[in-house]
Amino acid sequence: MRRTRQLVLLASLVLGAVASPGSASDWSFQVTPYAWFTGLSGEVGTSAGRDPVDLDLSFGDILGDLDAAGMLLGSARKGPWGLLFDTTFSRVTPSEVLGGVFLSGVEIESTTRTLTLAAGRRVFLREQASIDIYAGARAWWLDNDVTLRTAGGRTLRTDQSENWIDPIVGVSGVWRPRDRWALFAALEAGGFGITADRQSSVFVGASYAFNEL
Repeated sequence: MRRTRQLVLLASLVLGAVASPGSASDWSFQVTPYAWFTGLSGEVGTSAGRDPVDLDLSFGDILGDLDAAGMLLGSARKGPWGLLFDTTFSRVTPSEVLGGVFLSGVEIESTTRTLTLAAGRRVFLREQASIDIYAGARAWWLDNDVTLRTAGGRTLRTDQSENWIDPIVGVSGVWRPRDRWALFAALEAGGFGITADRQSSVFVGASYAFNEL
C-alpha cells in the first residue's frame, strides 16, 4: 500500500496576472504564473511493500538541488461559483556522499509533476475581501532516477515511477488592500487514506495585476 503523508508550506510571490473581467452574470478568467519558496516535511512512500521515508527539507535544501521548476494557476468564475486549475513541475538532483564499505555515494534526479482541478463556491464577500470553499482532485506524477556509486568505482542506475490521484478539500481567502494588489491564503487537506494517507498544505502569497480587474 502506498503511503504518502506530507506537510508543504509555500510562500509565493505571483509574477503576473491577466484577467478578463465581467459582470456578476458573466464568466471571468484569470491566469497567473508564479514562483514559490517551499519546505517539505513528513514521510513519503512510493513503492508497495516498502517502509515510507522520512523527509525534512528546508527551502535552502530544495533551492540548492533545484534544476528547473514552473508553476501556473488559472481560474474561471461566474457569480459565486468558480473553477480552479493549477499545475506544477519541478526537478531536483540531490546527492549524498556515503563513504561506506560498499557504496561511496548516491545521486537522485527526482521529477515531480502535479495537476489540480477543483470547483468551489464563494461563501463570504465584502468590498475588499472574500472567502471560498472548494473540492477537487490533484494528480501526481513522480519519477526518480537513482545513481549509486560503489566503493570499487562501479556505477549502478535504476529508476522508479509512480502516479496517483488525491481527493482534496480546501478553504481560501483573498484581501485586496489596493486596486491591483491582492493578498491570498489557502488551507488544504487531502488523501484521506484513499491514495495518500494524508496530505495537507498552507499557501500564502501576493499578486499584482498589470491590467484593470
